[in-house]
Parts: sequence; structure tokens; C-alpha cells
Amino acid sequence: MSRRDFTERDIHMALDGELPREERAEYDAWLDANHEMKARSVRFEADRTRLREAFADVFDERVPDRLTKLVTGEARRSGAGAPRWRMAAAAAVLLALALVAAIWPASADLACRRRQRTNSPKKRLPPTRSMQLNGVTRSRWAPTTRTIFSAGCPTGLG
Repeated sequence: MSRRDFTERDIHMALDGELPREERAEYDAWLDANHEMKARSVRFEADRTRLREAFADVFDERVPDRLTKLVTGEARRSGAGAPRWRMAAAAAVLLALALVAAIWPASADLACRRRQRTNSPKKRLPPTRSMQLNGVTRSRWAPTTRTIFSAGCPTGLG
């Protein structure tokens, strides 16, 4: 009876030679007792062999010196992350969008107030029926005074 249950992770560790020696005999006994896991182990070993054959030339390649120095910490990375000009451009775009978002509602409100001042009760022609139906105007014709008066603009709309 084994002290612990082994998992698929242990199969990979055994295939890679990373399973501790003191657990190897116990692992082999567990693998012989579990036929499903034994079949998986055989499949994993076959896959490993095929991968090694397919990438044999890559495994035998020498690691470039600059990568070795980078991993060992001998060389510092000169351009960590994005170049500075890209970061500056992104900051400028965000700032411009923030300004537009802050100014847009205020300018629409000013335009509405300007329209309200120009729509003060004076003698004007009535808006056409199509303008009224499409909601282009917020003015109304007052037939008793024969003037146009403004119904007001909601904040944030132009």
C-alpha cells in the first residue's frame, strides 16, 4: 500500500527525472497497480520521444550570449517596455480626450443659452412642421402674440 496517491504531475516529474529517488520505487509500484495511469505514462513518453525527434536541431543549438547574459543578470535591458515616445503619445491622447469630455457638455450648454437669448420674444417666422416633427427646434409658435418662444434646453444637449 502506498503512502500517498500519485497524480499526472508525478508522471511528468518521473519522465523528466525530477521525481525524488526515495519516492521512485513507491511510484513504480503505484504505476504498476494503476493500468490507466500506466497507459498515460506510455503515451506521454511516446509524445516526448516524438517531440525530441522533431526538435532535435533546436535542442542542440547553442544559446546566444546576449540571452545568457540577460537571464543571468549580467546585461541590463535597455528598452524595458514600450519606447518613451509611445508612452508620451498615449498620455497626450488621453489628456486630449479628457479635455474634450470636460469641455463638450459646457459648450453645448453655452450654445443652448445662446439660442435661448436669440429666441427671445420677437416677431419671427414660425418653424416649419417638419422641423417640429423631427425635433430640430425646441421653439414653439405662440399664435396669440405671434412670436416664437423657447421651451428651454436640457443641460448637456446642444
